[in-house]
Amino acid sequence: MGVKHVVRENDIYLTVCGMQGIHVCFTTLASPGCNLLLPRPGFSSYESAADLASIEVRFYDLVPGRGWEPDLQQLRSLADSATAWLVVINPNNPRGAIYFGAHLQQIDETARDLHIPVIADEIYGHIVFGGSSFVPMASFAHLSPVNTIGSLSNRDRSNPSAPLPFQTSVFDG
Repeated sequence: MGVKHVVRENDIYLTVCGMQGIHVCFTTLASPGCNLLLPRPGFSSYESAADLASIEVRFYDLVPGRGWEPDLQQLRSLADSATAWLVVINPNNPRGAIYFGAHLQQIDETARDLHIPVIADEIYGHIVFGGSSFVPMASFAHLSPVNTIGSLSNRDRSNPSAPLPFQTSVFDG
């Protein structure tokens, strides 16, 4: 699914934790007065990080009846020329929903159409249950820039051969 990307050494930024990666994104790749699209429900620490960086938060809803997928029409209505990022949390914290590749592609196509890069919070990307499979958002970086945030501390310890998560920026262009 998507286009295979080569991740180079210069694409990886190590931070102390995923939260620091979020702060780095907000303070270096956005400016005061811009806005950020966050999922609701979602990880509440994004709000405090945005506050610290003087970034306005705009919430888009996750629809329970559609597997907690984002309401893409609402998402489009929230974006404007000051929108700096679209945050996608997959698997979703706190709901645990895992998005299918086709829906991730729709999300990234929406980001492309709106000219907004994506922060893909994939902290729990390698901890999925019930036969579900995880598709990284970077699979669709050919559509819109993707900055992935992962965490070593949340790595699936039951599978020592699982790839290490990291923070990386993938821009295909």
